[in-house]
Formats: sequence, structure tokens, C-alpha cells
Amino acid sequence: MDCARSDAAAPSGSSAQRIDLRVAVGQAVCLDLPGLGTAGYRWSAECDSDAVALTWRNDPTPLAANRVGASAGETLIIHGERPGKVELRLRQARPWESPESAIDQRAVLVTVVD
Repeated sequence: MDCARSDAAAPSGSSAQRIDLRVAVGQAVCLDLPGLGTAGYRWSAECDSDAVALTWRNDPTPLAANRVGASAGETLIIHGERPGKVELRLRQARPWESPESAIDQRAVLVTVVD
């Protein structure tokens, strides 16, 4: 899947920062997020709009693949489906723990344009 890479990914632990993205209908933008999969943490997204479709990709980089205990980053791919605005709530947490135990959170405002 080809998508425009967003350089708007906030640094780790920046839960107060909002990320603003624009994507055209039929296009996609990739948002790279820091990974901690080896410690059980995964990113999840809450979305209450059909203006976007979300998919995840977890591709280990060659450097991370060769280091013991290294975690690969996660990539959220945001597909523009129809014009509109949507706020995504991203949370990095262990699936078996409560959402309140998240170690990182991001708010992403996505504007989908024609």
C-alpha cells in the first residue's frame, strides 16, 4: 500500500499534543508510531466516523530485527473515504489491561478533502 508518510508523529509520551492531518478521498497517509510490542504494548484507535478507514502495519526495520528485545514501530494507515473531519483517539496499552493504563495517547484530527 502506497501512502504519503506523515512527519507529524509526535514524540513518544506526548499525550497532550494533537496531530492534524489532511488526506484526499481515495488517498492514504501513514502515521508512524513508536512500538513496544516486545513488552506487550500495542496501539489501538477509536474512530466514530466513516470518513476514514484504518489499517495497521507492523514492519520490523532491519536495525530492530537484528537487536535482541527491540520493538518494531507500528504504522497507522489512514484511508480517505469521504469528505469530512474526524478525531482519532490513539492509545498504546497492553490489551489485557484497562484503557486507563495506557503509556501513550495521541489525538489525531483528520480532514478528508475531495
